[in-house]
Amino acid sequence: MIPFFRLQDMGQKSSIKLPERGMNVSFNEHKKIFDAILRKDPVKAEENAKKHMQKTKKAVLEYFDNLNF
Repeated sequence: MIPFFRLQDMGQKSSIKLPERGMNVSFNEHKKIFDAILRKDPVKAEENAKKHMQKTKKAVLEYFDNLNF
């Protein structure tokens, strides 16, 4: 299992190594936020940002639930 936080390796906290996340998932979520900003649609940008944060939070919580401390 890959440790969630490898501060010395990544330099910051990241969820892209978690199951159901990853570079492509994260990139696509950020792209949706950015596209809404470019379209000057703050409502959609906020909606996409909230969805991104909720999905990330869910993945992080599931990861820690499965650690079996």
